[in-house]
Amino acid sequence: MDLVKVLFFAAFDSLRATKMELKDTNVPIGGDNVSRKLSITDNGDTLTADNTSNKLNSRYKICCINCRLTPKAIGRNFGGHVAATGYLGIQEIELSSIPPKAVLDYKYSNMQNQ
Repeated sequence: MDLVKVLFFAAFDSLRATKMELKDTNVPIGGDNVSRKLSITDNGDTLTADNTSNKLNSRYKICCINCRLTPKAIGRNFGGHVAATGYLGIQEIELSSIPPKAVLDYKYSNMQNQ
């Protein structure tokens, strides 16, 4: 993936309502000492977001959709020989609220009789 695309996504993904907050995986070398700023100019009006404020939130609703798939591998040692198996893992999803309980009104036996 192109580095510019990754940095562009990381900038928008770190936007919160009041400021930019980088995830641990996106923190650059130098940590908090590196200044971060995202600016958008629209019809001559420049709105910015940084680690202290977010003026973009007043005009734009920004959401990032990212893929939760991550490559993973399991290595097994068989008498000095290593066999690795690769697979795609799914990162955990945190729900901000628990959905209400839903009743599913079906039975497998009724479906078989049809």
